[in-house]
Amino acid sequence: MSLRQVISSYKFRSEAAHVSLSLLNRVLTKSVDVMLPPLCGICDTLIEAPGLCISCFQKMRPISEPMCHICSRPLAIILPQNICGACMIEPPPLRAIRCAYQYNDASRALLLPFKHAGHIQNAATIAPLLRQAFSTIVTEGHIIIPIPLHWRRLLQRRYNQSAEIARRLCRPPFSKRQSAPKFVPKFAPEFLKRTTATDMLRGKSARQRQQELKGVFQVPKYAYPAIQNRPVMLIDDVMTTGATLYEAARTLQRAGAGPIDAVCFTRVL
Repeated sequence: MSLRQVISSYKFRSEAAHVSLSLLNRVLTKSVDVMLPPLCGICDTLIEAPGLCISCFQKMRPISEPMCHICSRPLAIILPQNICGACMIEPPPLRAIRCAYQYNDASRALLLPFKHAGHIQNAATIAPLLRQAFSTIVTEGHIIIPIPLHWRRLLQRRYNQSAEIARRLCRPPFSKRQSAPKFVPKFAPEFLKRTTATDMLRGKSARQRQQELKGVFQVPKYAYPAIQNRPVMLIDDVMTTGATLYEAARTLQRAGAGPIDAVCFTRVL
């Protein structure tokens, strides 16, 4: 583990105290950048600004048009209404999903240490890469909710990777060159809870994932008035079959939320 990673591991990570501690975290981050030059989020090469080196960035595979405007699946040709066959046959319980990149060797090398090895600093690399997809569908009325972790897994990881990405997406832009909305959407990670621990979903089929995730989310009663008929945007790191997003969306809809959208960093194809 590099010195930068050691220092970053001691940042405050409490979701409950994110508002009061955000300024302190930014000061600490700036101090680290002054003392230590930033490293590429994938290969640890020295770079001028936080992010990816040119070589690693070129290995990322962005998802762009033509694509399904509901599930973000890349399309070989432009289809009527820009909707893929799967979404026409069985429309998902979301209005729109936007995924920024395909899940490949490069994006996996950025995500896996972030999720499983405590590399919380990778959130600062991922969020700017996701901002354009986020900006295409976010509105001032959106409530931003990251896909939650069960409390046992949160204790193991010490932070929710989706919440760390969402927190940065909700910050106002620091430069006019950034493609970002001119407003700050409401960030509400406490509006959706994961009440049931599940086994790892890796390797399971879409049907198995749906059964495993059924009923695992809950909207607290105090959040009902705030989400009534309001558009909600879910944030997650990876979309595989969509089962997690679909179950979260159905839970929010049963609680009275308005249309549900989602933004994910990568999509498994």
